[in-house]
Amino acid sequence: MKDGIKVRTLEELRSHFDAEKVLLYYREGKLLSWLSDRHYDEYIAEFKKIRNTDNPLPEICRVLDIKDVDTEYIDVGKIEQKNKKILKVKEYTDRKEVLDNIDLVAVNQKEFEALVKAEEKVIYLCGSQFVCPLSVENVTIEGIDNPKIVINTTEIIDFEKKNVMLRNLIFDVYQASSLFNNWLSDEGKKESQKLYGRLKRELIDVVFDVNTNKIKSEDVKIKKFQILIRDVVVYLGGTYMFLDKIIECFVDRNPQNIWLESLFNNALNFCISFKLLEKCKSEVGLKRREKAIETCDIIEVINIIKICNCGFDEDCNAGSHVMFWLIFIISIDKDNYNNNLNVVSDTAFMLGFDEEKLSDWIIAVKGVLAEKKLSELEYQTEEGKKFFIREIR
Repeated sequence: MKDGIKVRTLEELRSHFDAEKVLLYYREGKLLSWLSDRHYDEYIAEFKKIRNTDNPLPEICRVLDIKDVDTEYIDVGKIEQKNKKILKVKEYTDRKEVLDNIDLVAVNQKEFEALVKAEEKVIYLCGSQFVCPLSVENVTIEGIDNPKIVINTTEIIDFEKKNVMLRNLIFDVYQASSLFNNWLSDEGKKESQKLYGRLKRELIDVVFDVNTNKIKSEDVKIKKFQILIRDVVVYLGGTYMFLDKIIECFVDRNPQNIWLESLFNNALNFCISFKLLEKCKSEVGLKRREKAIETCDIIEVINIIKICNCGFDEDCNAGSHVMFWLIFIISIDKDNYNNNLNVVSDTAFMLGFDEEKLSDWIIAVKGVLAEKKLSELEYQTEEGKKFFIREIR
């Protein structure tokens, strides 16, 4: 109730009556459950007689014997609108910081623009699509249900310079990731934009989060998936040392996605090549790598990836492994696809990928997900053929 006080009796409810919350609990059915749990059966019977569902507040006050509340001066319409927004948001999240700041949630474009105009420091978006005002600055904008954010300009906006943080939003167009924004030239951003478009076009038919909520770790499908990805690791000569930690510098680990967790636990931390291990020790140095990973110094991580070979072939650098698994991750985890597609395209550019080469890596990922052998797929580039078509030694 008022001031966050929890009430346990009708007397406490009357003393700390909050019209907004009582109306919300009434709409949700929680008020009747609360009365039932406390055996206030006579009140439940009275509630069932309420007929004015458009404005039930006066009747609620009468039934509960709430005194000194002038319902004529309470804007029930406004309260109901706010409560509807709360119920809508609750369909996607129960985060306290969001529900306690429901006035900072926009469910339509008009509300979004009003919050931007009011210069709010945090804005939450709940809806299918929003157009981002180009005047926006000094704010964190977070999607609740992964809405699409449309930016009506052909220019690449530097949100970091505008002190704008964007989270859990699907971009209608490419924007440089915060990881690489300061390191990419205007020309580099244009090239990364092409790679971003290639990823979107060629991954559009990939099925994300396949029955995630219905699959358990012991299920046959997961066991089969674990064997599949382990076989890929073996075929590619073993994983790059600390690959799991390096990958986490670029994308998010999502414990709710059992496929993604299986990938991290059964493939990315699995090193089979002692030759690889020795090369990693001698060529780069463990301390340098560990420090870069620990601090997530992304440019140092990129540089380390570029100079370290995987041990299978001297031209087969770690960047090829990293890109394969990054594309794999955004293909099996919707949150990473929505939030980090630009990170993957920026990483591809930083590692020297062009559209044709990136397309080969996408072909390989989609092939593995379709349970095809990497060596039997058709690749366009010599780099793709050399990396994915191998003779097991």
